[in-house]
Amino acid sequence: MAMTITNTLLSIFAVALFIFPSVHSTCDAPSPAFQIPDYEHHASQLDLTSTRIYEAIKSLSQHDKNNKTSFSVEVTSETRSLFEVHHTAKIRSSVHRGADKINNVTNYRIASMTKPFTVLALLQLHKAGKLDLDAPVLNYIEDLNGPQSGSLPWKDITIRALASQMAGIPRDIAQDDLVTSPDIVAQLGLPHLTKHHGPRCDSLVNFTRACNATDLLTYVKTLEPVFAPNQKSSYSNINYDLLGLVISNVSGTTYETYITTNILHELNMEGTSFSTPPDTHAAIPADEEYYWPFEMGIQNPTGGLYSSTSDMSRFLRHVLTTYNAQSPGINWLNPTSFSGSTNSFYGMPWEIHNKQTNQIIPSLRTTRPLTLVTKGGGLPGYTSNIIILPAYGLGITILVAGNGNLMSEIREKLLQHLIPFAEHAAASELLSKYAGSYSHTSTSKSKSTNSTLTLSHTPENGLYITQWTTNNINTLRGIQSLYPHSAPSSSLILHVVPTMLFIDEKNQKGERWRVIPRTVDDGNVGDNGGRVWDNFCIADWDFFMYGGKPVNELVFWMDNDRTDEGKGVRRVERVELTGFRVALERVQDKKWEGGEGEEGGGYGREYEREHELGRGDGMWRDVDVDMLVDQISLGN
Repeated sequence: MAMTITNTLLSIFAVALFIFPSVHSTCDAPSPAFQIPDYEHHASQLDLTSTRIYEAIKSLSQHDKNNKTSFSVEVTSETRSLFEVHHTAKIRSSVHRGADKINNVTNYRIASMTKPFTVLALLQLHKAGKLDLDAPVLNYIEDLNGPQSGSLPWKDITIRALASQMAGIPRDIAQDDLVTSPDIVAQLGLPHLTKHHGPRCDSLVNFTRACNATDLLTYVKTLEPVFAPNQKSSYSNINYDLLGLVISNVSGTTYETYITTNILHELNMEGTSFSTPPDTHAAIPADEEYYWPFEMGIQNPTGGLYSSTSDMSRFLRHVLTTYNAQSPGINWLNPTSFSGSTNSFYGMPWEIHNKQTNQIIPSLRTTRPLTLVTKGGGLPGYTSNIIILPAYGLGITILVAGNGNLMSEIREKLLQHLIPFAEHAAASELLSKYAGSYSHTSTSKSKSTNSTLTLSHTPENGLYITQWTTNNINTLRGIQSLYPHSAPSSSLILHVVPTMLFIDEKNQKGERWRVIPRTVDDGNVGDNGGRVWDNFCIADWDFFMYGGKPVNELVFWMDNDRTDEGKGVRRVERVELTGFRVALERVQDKKWEGGEGEEGGGYGREYEREHELGRGDGMWRDVDVDMLVDQISLGN
């Protein structure tokens, strides 16, 4: 009976750990793989990286095609701006000349980068109990009730569906109507129309009058759905025009007043507004300066803000530090729907791109997911983009006035240098803070028990376990024996990854990490295989308990006084194995204090100095950072 129960438990254990990734698995390494690095400890590498970025981006401005283009670029961490690049157009408008010198407080039209501000207002009102994200929009806009509300299924269109581009509503109130583009009409063979359909505002009247609420509500009642609600994602600016009305009706003030009072002023974004800034503080493109002073009226929630890189960095710092705490149960940066490819998604209102890290930095060979949370925008003469890298705690703002094609070139140059720097900063902190050997020895009259744990690091695997013994038992071998190997070349990696939780949440002490097993086919890193089920992977961070405690939880405790090599990086001095009810102390040996590193041991000081910029056979596996940067390509 006891043997039967034991066999059953072992079977359950094996299933819980390995059933899905067990056969030719292509499951990626778990993410996040590390905590956000402290960039204050990487000043020299940051200076080198920012110089390379400055030179690469500035070289783009030398082309004649960009003579009429100004741009601003700024990168921020969670705490401060790290660097910025600005360029003033050689040829400027004679009507609205703009600022004599572009800098971090110069205003641009940021277009659809206004949408995150609209969603932030919704999250605030949801948290305050003034609206429900999952309630129908008709609960908050009275005119959408009743038999005269048109063909769109308002009772099924929720606030969340509008914010995440899942409402199935057509795209624009006026700007996409080709009646204002006779050349395109002729090119496509469309019949000539003598009467405009839609409201007499915005582009339909050559930007002499902005659309208002009456225009919007009258127009949406004439529309047919593109899709049923929550069926498929389809980008719509009308979604956000309607959300602006919701915010106004719920808050009892205008949309613009709510955003200004509750977001812009609260974040000290004093240079950001819906009103046209003075020309002396503006980036205004020659030949398209007509749109600079146009106020967008009811379309302000979708694209009406003027802002600068300095102010947008303040906004991004707010997002980076509060995205999981804006409203109960909502992680603001998570996707809400699929988009146009297997690695593209919509959020509220984010456009989210998932890449494997080895697709960005091929020499690293790791398939760990890297998520880029973005929001782009475009209006006549203006192209804008914000990019959030949650894994690295970085936010990027790129603003272009003039040649919009320059946006993709700047973005590529920037990310080609920034991502390797951030990856190296995170990896070096894993080495300094966590890697090493930990042990506990207990001696009693009856027996002596030994427990040891060794944490190592490689770019492919991040932080992982290479030796694990508890109570004189080889725990690592015990886990491996439960794994049903399916290929001779496969191996089991026990990743150690952060949960971003703490035993002492108030003081941020006692970091809670989890051990995540993953099967790796050593000969086919990143190979997607050819069978249907090869790419099916599940997230299972809590696979087994023992006496009510997680078997795979590690708790790291730092020494408040001790830092590594004078860098200011606090090191782990104690590890608690929660399910095993044992605490291990760091082994202070010659290997760690300055001798040679070895497999299964610590990493010496000489090792770290030699490999600081990614050279040698350790952390970067013979990868020179200069070569690595040249190999990166994200695509457009």
